[in-house]
Amino acid sequence: PGLLQVEAVGQAGLCLVRATRAASENAPPPPFHLTDLLSARFATPVTPDEDVEIVACVVPDGLFTIVVGQCLQRGLVCSAAAVRGLEGA
Repeated sequence: PGLLQVEAVGQAGLCLVRATRAASENAPPPPFHLTDLLSARFATPVTPDEDVEIVACVVPDGLFTIVVGQCLQRGLVCSAAAVRGLEGA
């Protein structure tokens, strides 16, 4: 379950990057590749019978883009993660 939470944060950030690029340019955005996991912390278990809310923000970091996010269930933080990615061909 922890890996899926980190993946969900990364995917939410990827959607945000793509939506931002598509809104500002007419051309399709270049591929985005997650390169590494900077940090992940797990506070409470995620139970399978309830929804998980994913909150993410994107921070440009020179050549890279960092996605920082949280997974919440019933308003409580279950996990937080930071991943880094690179746009390219």
